[in-house]
Amino acid sequence: MRTREPLSKDSYGTPGERLSFNDINYSNCLILLGEAGMGKSTTLEKECKKLEVNDEQKLLVDLFRYANPARLNRFIFQNPEFVKAQKTDQEFYLFLDSFDECHALNPDLHLTLGDLLKESITLLPSLKLRLACRSGPFPSSLKEELENIFQAENVKTYELLPLSRQNIIEACEAQSVDFEAFVAEIERQRVWPYTEIPLTLIHMLKIFARDKRLPKRQTDLFETLTRELLREQNIKRIDTHDERLKGKIDEDCRLKAAEYIASASIFTNRPFILLNGAETPFHRNELAITELVKNTKIIGHSKINVTPSVPIRVRQWLCENLVYNSRA
Repeated sequence: MRTREPLSKDSYGTPGERLSFNDINYSNCLILLGEAGMGKSTTLEKECKKLEVNDEQKLLVDLFRYANPARLNRFIFQNPEFVKAQKTDQEFYLFLDSFDECHALNPDLHLTLGDLLKESITLLPSLKLRLACRSGPFPSSLKEELENIFQAENVKTYELLPLSRQNIIEACEAQSVDFEAFVAEIERQRVWPYTEIPLTLIHMLKIFARDKRLPKRQTDLFETLTRELLREQNIKRIDTHDERLKGKIDEDCRLKAAEYIASASIFTNRPFILLNGAETPFHRNELAITELVKNTKIIGHSKINVTPSVPIRVRQWLCENLVYNSRA
């Protein structure tokens, strides 16, 4: 399996294109895409802190907490910082994180956000938007709306690239792991794709630091890393009191569900899973959610009664788990 050419840390763009955040931070509207665990939230937090040091006007919002439209409007667009900025000519940076998580709870979020931004740009022409979302769930209609609001030439979309060889070297140094020995194990197991995801890379480094090697069998390592990906990583969702946001399927059942979905996809030769809940796929290589959740499905010891809301929950689960991402 080939390795990627080294990319600079926190790189955005496409393969062959190497850009740091400073290279792309000039746009009025910047859309940052990337799979879960790739560093989108960390990037926004880091850039927000830079502005804080320079005493620039900014507001960082975790949309996960504001699925309710009224609450969203009140916290962002009626926020004292936002209102104060309207009285100055200084640029105001609005960082919106976790769009995909909020959108899973409120499917009309892109419409609500578009309307609020359209109204706000007239009150605050110096507004600069920085929006982070996972690659798959970002609606194209929102991008079109943002292009209407900010003008198409001022809207740029970039995707956070997978970790590079240099990133892996730095991670090994941080974990006090010998890079050459670790790479030898990666080559032996042929699991380079897992090193491109921060979450699984860190987990592999912990295993290697403890045992001085990775599991002997590739299948054992694959199951270990897959379970790590299926485990709830979002501390906000773990701690929330909102039952809608808490996972109700344990790790073993999630693994069986992943096996079921993968089997359906592989043995029907349909690698693309249609997330819009359509009864019939548009193309022969698409597998509709509704085909996966007919009537009642027994997964492990859990019995799932299929209702109209189930395709939405399956869509959310597929979008939130790294096992099924836009690169798969």
